[in-house]
Amino acid sequence: MILNINTIGTSFVIIVALIFYVRIVLLQQNKSGKRLEAYSKNRAKGSNTKKRATGVESAGVRVINWGWMTAAIIVILLGAAVAGLPNLPQNIKDFWWIPVSAGIIMMAFNFK
Repeated sequence: MILNINTIGTSFVIIVALIFYVRIVLLQQNKSGKRLEAYSKNRAKGSNTKKRATGVESAGVRVINWGWMTAAIIVILLGAAVAGLPNLPQNIKDFWWIPVSAGIIMMAFNFK
């Protein structure tokens, strides 16, 4: 089996996407653990369980910087455009996966 640059690029993008999703899952689990710990502390104090715990973050992940997120989306779209434009030479089209992967990595580290 001969590996060409598109196969390698596609594999790289899949690996980067998996890293992105693992990071989101880990952030979500960390926040859930903090919420559970805060709930346990408030319950141990005997406070009303119907009240929302103070100082507890929301369960979802948040975007750190929307400008950085917008730039990441633009970089991903640039990679898609490089792959799809018929006017570009093939040696440039073969590296569509570099901006796509870079945009996914930018997005992965833009959440807290």
